[in-house]
Amino acid sequence: MKKILILAVSLALLTACGAEKNAGASTNASANIESNKANVSTNAQTNNKKENGEIAGQEANQNASLDIQKTITSKADAFNKYMELHPNSNVNEFSFEANKKKNVVTFEIEGYDAENKYEVNLNAEDLSVIKDKTKRGKTDDTRVIVGAMLEAIDSLVEEAAKDVGADYSLFKASLSFDDGKLELELEFENASGQDIEYTYDVANSKLIEKDA
Repeated sequence: MKKILILAVSLALLTACGAEKNAGASTNASANIESNKANVSTNAQTNNKKENGEIAGQEANQNASLDIQKTITSKADAFNKYMELHPNSNVNEFSFEANKKKNVVTFEIEGYDAENKYEVNLNAEDLSVIKDKTKRGKTDDTRVIVGAMLEAIDSLVEEAAKDVGADYSLFKASLSFDDGKLELELEFENASGQDIEYTYDVANSKLIEKDA
């Protein structure tokens, strides 16, 4: 009788242990499943964020390129805005550039008079003043860019754009003097970040250099 009782108790204990093991295994399995689901969800969200970020970056780059094309038509207004800020001064450098991080196009105009040097940055969208810096000091510079010279930009941008192809967009143009010669530097960039630069002699519209 004692043997039977002991055997019954042993069986009961074994059954209980087995149930606990099964319960533990079931709990672990459920935890693993939930963990896997969480990982899959997290990975999916991360991938979506990356894709959205890349798309947003591409859209920003495209928008900046479109804006700078519009900027070409407002360059005369930017020149006149500078002259309003600093009348009777001379312009010796005129440029505009697409800032892809801020998705904005800005004019950068430098000039001088008998007593000061000036540096003006304008928002191309509304010609609002971003920076207007004056540095006192005489200069020996006698080089002058007049408004009529800006007209050369249009045809040279068109010529370079045809050569570089549709995969590239203009994002910077700079009109300045080099050894007394007025030059136009144009920089194009594609979606991969590769750039091609063109340098023209404004006086005769001839290509000086192409740097790929």
